[in-house]
Amino acid sequence: MGDKKVRLYRCPICDTVVEMLDKVGLELACCGPAMVPLEPKTGHPGATTHLPIIRQTARSLTVVVSAKRHPMTENHYIEWIEVFSGGKCMRAFMEPFQEPEATFELQWGQREIEARAYCNVHGLWEASANLSMPAMLGAREGQPQSNRQGGLFASRIWAPASPFQLSPKAC
Repeated sequence: MGDKKVRLYRCPICDTVVEMLDKVGLELACCGPAMVPLEPKTGHPGATTHLPIIRQTARSLTVVVSAKRHPMTENHYIEWIEVFSGGKCMRAFMEPFQEPEATFELQWGQREIEARAYCNVHGLWEASANLSMPAMLGAREGQPQSNRQGGLFASRIWAPASPFQLSPKAC
């Protein structure tokens, strides 16, 4: 998503996570030792319950944490889901027992989407997709046409690390 990327660091003692927007040459520390950079995971092991799945509809983007639905117990849950696109970051915070998914407004014309989810036990997970413009857009950007399938706008689903559309379904 470009050279400017938000970096995350975790304290090895208390598990505090800090976000760094700009590299300033300082070492981050918490509880004494240096904080550890969080590198997003994109594959196995643990991918079946942690990788974000990106779903696009005509007006929004929903990120679900894994097809098997990540557990959301008091001791093991997704703390937040975030999406990067078009130079913007959108984040939704989760609570235990909540569904591990978040919906974000889709800006017309955005194509590259990067989704990240943070599990309080297994760390940071990431998936990305290159989205095509929804079929409902008219000649003027942002103007839906009456191109509907069965009375519903079409929806597209992308799975992590998959360069192709898996299965279209009605939203």
